Amino acid sequence: MDSDLSFKLQLKDRFNNDITSTDLTCDDFVFAIALPATTATPSCAAGASATFDLSWKSTVAGSWSIAVTATTGELSLSHTAVLTPLALDASVSTYSAGIAPMAGDSGNLDIYAKDRFGNAKTAAGASFEATVTGFTPLDGGDNVVPTLSLGAWSFNDGGRYAATYTATRSGVYSVTVTESGSTVGSGPFELKVEPNRFWAPAMGA
Repeated sequence: MDSDLSFKLQLKDRFNNDITSTDLTCDDFVFAIALPATTATPSCAAGASATFDLSWKSTVAGSWSIAVTATTGELSLSHTAVLTPLALDASVSTYSAGIAPMAGDSGNLDIYAKDRFGNAKTAAGASFEATVTGFTPLDGGDNVVPTLSLGAWSFNDGGRYAATYTATRSGVYSVTVTESGSTVGSGPFELKVEPNRFWAPAMGA
């Protein structure tokens, strides 16, 4: 991806023998290359022995359908080319914290792994680390950074890595997630933990 993708069209007779010469040119064919919401127009160059070299460039991953028809109506064929995402790019990847949990309850954290063109990763393999780099309390106490427990990451469709987290102190946690030393997204993001239901022994006089 992000480089010329090419395929060769070899003309054959009805017995599957290669044709060695032809008067046809690139203008005698209609080429259609498409994803469900994306199209591309390939370049065409006539080669030796009744072959045609076609190439195109795309930054969109997925299963591309390739259709070739001859304006004479004597040829119609199709093919599928699968373009896989490139390596994960942490700066393009995004996160979602979901609904703020209460202290002691589990919250959800999702990382959407993408390549540098924004294509969702289709296979697991990333290793994310989360670090709490700041804390603002909601209880009026000190701002010493408390522990935030993060569970194991699980890989899901759409390049989504999911994990749960818990914290026993309410507040706003500043969290940085990295992958191979690179920060996910634009930098630290906030996870909010709400106060839990009142507990009688903790109530003041």
